[in-house]
Amino acid sequence: MTSIGRPGATEATRMSARSACTPERVQCGNCGTTEQVCISSPCGPRCTLCFTEQVERSFRYAVQRNVMLSHGERVAVALSGGPASLALLELLVRLRRGFPVKRGKARPKHFDLVVLHVSVPVEFGGHGAAGAAALKALVEKRYGLTLQTTDASVVSARLQDHVNRMYKDASNESVSNTRDSSQQSMLLADTVKELILSSTIQHKCSKLFLGTTITRAATITIARVAAGSIHRLGGEIAVDRAVPPMALAGEASAPLLAPRVLRPLREVSTREVVRYLRCAGYTDWITPTQPHFYETLESAAERFIWRASETRPATSFSVVHSIERAMK
Repeated sequence: MTSIGRPGATEATRMSARSACTPERVQCGNCGTTEQVCISSPCGPRCTLCFTEQVERSFRYAVQRNVMLSHGERVAVALSGGPASLALLELLVRLRRGFPVKRGKARPKHFDLVVLHVSVPVEFGGHGAAGAAALKALVEKRYGLTLQTTDASVVSARLQDHVNRMYKDASNESVSNTRDSSQQSMLLADTVKELILSSTIQHKCSKLFLGTTITRAATITIARVAAGSIHRLGGEIAVDRAVPPMALAGEASAPLLAPRVLRPLREVSTREVVRYLRCAGYTDWITPTQPHFYETLESAAERFIWRASETRPATSFSVVHSIERAMK
């Protein structure tokens, strides 16, 4: 359970994050070097360079196989500040520049990239304005791109609108005192998704990239099944889908420009994503998160997935694929 380094994070916290995952010195099973190994993959231990190439090669293959990018098109990527979205942005930028190759020349991919961010209020577990400012500085300094941010006040107002539609007596009900914390979490997720899709349409992007990993998909799967909302899974963890116009009710331009939603990291675990970020130099931005102030089905499911993955790394894949087979 990791996320971006919050503003004000202490150096001691960052040092502990580094030391907790310090790679050991083993011979790489690919190139034979004995530098520090980043990961012990199913194919054997890999050094930092080989592991990075492996992740980038898999990403490029996923993009080509599913025809996720076309020459000259304008696409958006949702940046939440979590490790998966940061890794997705890094991979898309490197793909646009051209992944380094051992032989021949790098082949850049020509497309326009728009970086979107919805600032979730601190009272709902987000990073608020300070987190948005830190992300904006990172995106501008590292990539030379502009972060298009939806303000936290817009999120709060949209959340309250959802509550007003759910309860007849809106004057006595607010988001903060919604009785079911899991319901509050789902309301927040729906609101952020609506705002991201609206922003994608506003910036005239034909596709939206989301950083959903297999670990995150398993967490959502368990939480939705436990809540009896299995019908929502298709829209949450699908590999590739087009947004139906009715999903953006209230948006006048939705029927004209319904974006295609893509999740190229869906076959990658969050553990691999974090290791890739460390190889890319994001160490200072990856710190352990604090437990949320209230328990939800998703937080319980996430804790279960992470603990189970310690003994059985394929847990995330097993959960998602079992549910997919059951839904067919």
